[in-house]
Amino acid sequence: MNTDLFILDSYALIYRSYFAFISRPLSNGHGENVSAVFGFFRSLKTLFDRCRPAYFAAAFDSAVFTCNDHLNRFRVVNRYG
Repeated sequence: MNTDLFILDSYALIYRSYFAFISRPLSNGHGENVSAVFGFFRSLKTLFDRCRPAYFAAAFDSAVFTCNDHLNRFRVVNRYG
């Protein structure tokens, strides 16, 4: 029985997909850049076709200030100072 859990860092994949097509961006009929959307879903389809995970979660960065953001400021300061 397959019990694999995949957790996807969605914004990392979207960012990577956008810049993968930077020299020849993909556009829709309205001229809008759809490279990130295409790359994201193509990678997602490849993941499901190859690995067939039993469970899947897509994580997105939060738009609001979180406790981790507060802690990261101290980690960065301690790293260089």
